[in-house]
Amino acid sequence: MEKLYDYNHLPEYWTICDDQPFTDKRSIHNWGGPLARRAALAIYTVMFVCLLRVDEALKIKMEHIVFEDGKVILTLPFRKTHQFGGKPSFVWAYYIFIWLTLASSIDIKPFVLHLLPEEEAYLCPVRALADWISASGITSGYLFRRIAAGDRPSA
Repeated sequence: MEKLYDYNHLPEYWTICDDQPFTDKRSIHNWGGPLARRAALAIYTVMFVCLLRVDEALKIKMEHIVFEDGKVILTLPFRKTHQFGGKPSFVWAYYIFIWLTLASSIDIKPFVLHLLPEEEAYLCPVRALADWISASGITSGYLFRRIAAGDRPSA
């Protein structure tokens, strides 16, 4: 992760320009523009820190995120172990009926992601998410969208 972070933060790959020329499209260095690199970094860091699967990370919406005093609160209505948003399915509801009568509900706890020190910036989901949201201009809906031609997120 650190090598990817350092490489992507080189000015020639990180600086966003309106006229982004790609001289050699076959080069392994031109796998994506600066916006695509920011999206990839944000996805990888959130997946790594929160132990999410790809499909879980790609379902994150802006309404799941709250920035607050140097931290991000990520509240997901789904998890691998709670595919139904914390509510039991009909199939196994019978088996845990007694347990559910004692417990008021099954809660999916939010992730509280703190700003990491500068030397750990490559693992900092707060920096990665803030940078991606700022650069992409996404204000609602899905956070990670397809990157269209011209290194712009699709609507």
